[in-house]
Amino acid sequence: KNENDVASKSSFLSSLGTAYNNIGYVYDYKGDLSKALLYYKKALGIYEEQNNQSGLSMLLSNMGYTYDKLG
Repeated sequence: KNENDVASKSSFLSSLGTAYNNIGYVYDYKGDLSKALLYYKKALGIYEEQNNQSGLSMLLSNMGYTYDKLG
């Protein structure tokens, strides 16, 4: 693999993590908390793999809010 392939994959995964986080947020807003958590957990795996600290901080905040709603 060359550097462009690695950078491209990293950029794609970062965007995918953001998309999963956003989809989770929409499900949370609509009240489907279990589906929200499903998408948040998908984003979590990506963010952890990439060591994406800013993504993790936003995601964990969203997850905490959702778990709080669940009681």
